[in-house]
Amino acid sequence: MKFIRPFNRINTDLRANTRLKIINRLVKCQNKKILDLGCGLGYLGSHYIKNNDVYFADVAQSDLEKIKAKPDRKFAINLDHSLPFKEEFFDYIFCVDVLEHINNDELVLKNIYKVLKTNGKFVVIVPAYHWLYGHHDKIANHYRRYNSGELEKKAEQIGFQTMFSKYIFPLMLIPFVIQQKFIQSECLYKGKSRIEPKIIPLLNLFSAIESRLFLPFGMALLIDFKKNKRYINYYDKK
Repeated sequence: MKFIRPFNRINTDLRANTRLKIINRLVKCQNKKILDLGCGLGYLGSHYIKNNDVYFADVAQSDLEKIKAKPDRKFAINLDHSLPFKEEFFDYIFCVDVLEHINNDELVLKNIYKVLKTNGKFVVIVPAYHWLYGHHDKIANHYRRYNSGELEKKAEQIGFQTMFSKYIFPLMLIPFVIQQKFIQSECLYKGKSRIEPKIIPLLNLFSAIESRLFLPFGMALLIDFKKNKRYINYYDKK
């Protein structure tokens, strides 16, 4: 898989490419309706756009404008409200590095449940470990990080079935802990990298290795859910 550079920052692009490689192995599909929820620049949904009907939704209109997709497939949303789609509309929903930005993550889960088809797949990535919450999370406006089993419990109460939950980014964990707890520099989140274009093969190799490592620890959690029941009223509950 070609190494993409949506952000032109080494650490951010490494995570983006690793996520993409992992999800690409998890989700092989054609002629499906896919929602890239909280899509940002849309690199994930764009990977599937050739053979599927992909919708992009984000709070940032400026990011949506940069995505190469039809205007009627791009939606500016408010995640504190219902999603602007019909019930049981999507076969797959990707929600990558989004829920930690939302105060009421349970409301978002309920709204996702509503627009996902029965037996549809809901793929989530969130930052791991409460104890690791710190400098990076504050810069990124994160409300929380997630312990193993926490998000699964919330989703299962709504009606999702957890297919599997795995830690990802094990090789990046220790450097991130050091940066989070001790260095606390903002330079990794700003500007462009002049070095990145020169070392893309090395970065792509690292990303390929990292994407295949599933160890009992990691910087983030990948969870695969399925909606295994017909429409129910969980999301109507207060």
